Amino acid sequence: NMVGEKENQVEFEVSIGDYGNKFSPHGSTAPSTTQPCNAVYDGTKYHFMPWSRTKPTVILHSEWEDIEYRAECLNTLIWMRDFMQDRIDEYITLEKAFAE
Repeated sequence: NMVGEKENQVEFEVSIGDYGNKFSPHGSTAPSTTQPCNAVYDGTKYHFMPWSRTKPTVILHSEWEDIEYRAECLNTLIWMRDFMQDRIDEYITLEKAFAE
């Protein structure tokens, strides 16, 4: 069991490298942990964290290259391949039907 005694409060941290790491002297000051709280425990199992209306959220700000033009071309090629394969399968089926 990785969770300690039920009296100890649990908090979760999300960080990328030192950014958001509250223990790093070089990290940012952005909050990266949930509020400490005790998990709901019935004596045999831990069920959930009682965050109620204050559920934790992770926001990652990032920039991505625009690859729409490459994805559009690839999607067109895949569609053409599937279309041609369907037509070839239909032709083979018809050819077998007429050969009999």
